[in-house]
Amino acid sequence: MKKIISKLLFFISFFFFIGVNAATLTAQHFKAIQDQALQLAHQVGPTHVLVALDMDNTLLTANHDFGSPQWYDWQTQLLKNDPHSPELVAPTQDALIRISTVVTQNIRMHPTESDIPASVKTLQQQGIKVIVITARNADMRPGTENQLERNAFDFQRTPLPVAFPTPSPYLPYQINQWKKFGLSSAEAKTLNLSSPRWVSYWKGIFMVAGQNKGVMLQTLLHRSPTVIRAIVFADDQQKNVNDMEQAFRSSSIRVVSIRYSYDDNAVKTFDYNRKTQVDHAWKRYVQQLSQP
Repeated sequence: MKKIISKLLFFISFFFFIGVNAATLTAQHFKAIQDQALQLAHQVGPTHVLVALDMDNTLLTANHDFGSPQWYDWQTQLLKNDPHSPELVAPTQDALIRISTVVTQNIRMHPTESDIPASVKTLQQQGIKVIVITARNADMRPGTENQLERNAFDFQRTPLPVAFPTPSPYLPYQINQWKKFGLSSAEAKTLNLSSPRWVSYWKGIFMVAGQNKGVMLQTLLHRSPTVIRAIVFADDQQKNVNDMEQAFRSSSIRVVSIRYSYDDNAVKTFDYNRKTQVDHAWKRYVQQLSQP
């Protein structure tokens, strides 16, 4: 494993040496993400490195499938392909989002790998900025903070500082005022940016409500007085990894965008198996809510 990681790090270093500042990779274990961040810290200084980590199926994994990302994705596909399915929990996407907002922030979770909290703490002890960037919406903040704290994560140790910090939700940009928010009109056109949704950044946790994580991180960096020269981003979803790489492709900031694949087998198992357990879990949940 150590030889594989060494080759991986050499490959990334080679990319940077020839002047390419954005690379996308896959890592099965979080240790590879930690090692990459430490290497970049050695190259540019730890205070100039930002590690941005996805939450669901990256930092934390649901104890059961009900309420998990794969459950939500399955429900979304049912709405599109089988809108009359008896297994649907909501008649519309908006209704599904409302239900998921309540369910997901109340489920029990555990670190995807047992040593991830210690790995994050190691990065923080080195002075590296470490934040969470999650697709969850701002309404889910109380439950999200509880889930992270319950699993020994503290992202207040070395968060990315920003001007005028506030726990209140805000709009990350305004259409046709791109430069004011760290974006360009060319980027907005290429990425087909539309009206933004409310986001929240507080206690080192950035909740972006399903929006492009690359764009969202650009707007957050624009608010920060800290000079960031390198970013390590990790997420279980390839789309988010690609979005991050694309957003910083022409930036002077070195970016390593890593797809974290540890939970792939668990997700595939859910996708290909019958959904009897989550269907029963949903019915029990509704029954509990109806009790006085």
